Amino acid sequence: MVQVETCTIFRLRLKAQQRIPQIGDDTGLDFCIQQATRRALHCQQMEKQAETRSERAPQRRLQTIPKEQVLQFAPFEGLQMDQIQLPASQAERTRARAELLACPFLGFDTEVKPTFTAGEPLRGPDVVQFATGTAAYVFQMHDADNAQLVSDILTARAVVKVGFDLRSDQKQLMHLLRVYAQPLLDLDFVFSGRGYPRSIGVKAAIALLFQRQLLKSKRVTTSNWSKQPLEPRQILYAANDAFAAWAVLDALGLPMDQLPVWYGDADQVPVKASSARDARA
Repeated sequence: MVQVETCTIFRLRLKAQQRIPQIGDDTGLDFCIQQATRRALHCQQMEKQAETRSERAPQRRLQTIPKEQVLQFAPFEGLQMDQIQLPASQAERTRARAELLACPFLGFDTEVKPTFTAGEPLRGPDVVQFATGTAAYVFQMHDADNAQLVSDILTARAVVKVGFDLRSDQKQLMHLLRVYAQPLLDLDFVFSGRGYPRSIGVKAAIALLFQRQLLKSKRVTTSNWSKQPLEPRQILYAANDAFAAWAVLDALGLPMDQLPVWYGDADQVPVKASSARDARA
């Protein structure tokens, strides 16, 4: 097993103690530390592998499409309102659970009400969204039933959650739900392993693969995501954030052995489809 420096463990424990209330004994805290440590090691391993590949093939690092050129692209055609569900009843949640758990890959993202005060405590996500190839499911986390369903999807071992820069989402989910989402596929690692910048982001990935512009309004990005109910523009934004991640993975068409899926500390669960393309809903 890879050894982690004592000082690193101390910092992880200190951060966990600051974020997570005591729950009777150290079991929950130790679990969080173990998962955070494993996730940090996984990220380091992916970054080292990307650097190694770059050293083996010494060439100029690949660049994303210039912003000025991207602005000339037609808009990326995402999901429409009739393809987006916001489960509100028990029957709707039951159907959503069955449909989401049946997908080997899900586009995944979160939204949180922005904070504008320095030192304001970390808050969990206000919205969690998942997407298949034809539909998206948007969950507002103030609802306890939604939170339970989201927890079940996030920890489903046979469903790979796919997105960009998932470390920040992971911190918020641990704070709110006290679960560690797994398995995860952070597409930033896929692109960095092929010579692109370390954090390429969904907009640049969409531009590269589709020659389209993913429209992301700053006004919507910084809107009040705890609002009940959400505005239509917020619903579309959230749904297509998750759908765009799914679309990128689908367009890449990579086999499982080329995807740096992080399975956490449990035994790996084989995914039935050989690529996201085979799992199109």
